[in-house]
Amino acid sequence: MASQEEINTPLIAAVGTISVILLTALILVLVILYQYQEKKLDRSLQESAAASEIEILVTQQEAKLAGLADPEGNKPVEGIVPIDDAMEQVLVELRAERQ
Repeated sequence: MASQEEINTPLIAAVGTISVILLTALILVLVILYQYQEKKLDRSLQESAAASEIEILVTQQEAKLAGLADPEGNKPVEGIVPIDDAMEQVLVELRAERQ
């Protein structure tokens, strides 16, 4: 058995302390990497969901616009107002609300 004089206690304490510090640093780095990857994945999922929502809305709007047009092009569809007239109506309504 080793005598007390042969055991290098300060060296053992230093190695243990350094090991704890390195292990803690490694754990922190892994936690940060995990959180970064998780946020990156969330962003990509949100972007793809938003992109699919936009595609659906555009498809619905295009279908609505295609359905509104008169096949012969002779008469305008009721309820559809040209953009210039609609903008003028909005301005008139806003001015009326301010007064």
